[in-house]
Amino acid sequence: MTRDNLLVDSHGRILRDLRVSLTDRCNFRCLYCLPETEAAQNFYRGHWAHLPNSTPIVQQWVPKSSLLSFEEIERVVRIAVGLGIQKIRLTGGEPLLRHDVEKLVARVAAIPGIEDLAMTTNGFLFAQKARALRDAGLRRVSFSLDSLDL
Repeated sequence: MTRDNLLVDSHGRILRDLRVSLTDRCNFRCLYCLPETEAAQNFYRGHWAHLPNSTPIVQQWVPKSSLLSFEEIERVVRIAVGLGIQKIRLTGGEPLLRHDVEKLVARVAAIPGIEDLAMTTNGFLFAQKARALRDAGLRRVSFSLDSLDL
């Protein structure tokens, strides 16, 4: 594969990583995950005073029909791998809320050229899904503990 066939950013770096958001839904209410909520607006207003004091926005999930299907995700990943992507990270919202996520993991893991398949999760459902995800081909997991309350 020549440099001409690869994804290159404006600084000349070859892109090797792709993050794929499987859903916007989440079972927690972290501010960065749900930026359209009143609590998030108040947080950001407190840190960046120049934000307008607008009417609170009620969180609206993206309709499930608007989410990429597993077939569409697989196609995008295959195209990206053809352009030099080697590392895939599945994210969300909370990716473990996506129905049959282990089936998607198996489809992505089977794509030739993927050297690293990882997921970022809040971990709440991980104990229930860990074995199926490993069996499907997931090899790395990052746990986001933003909602951890000590």
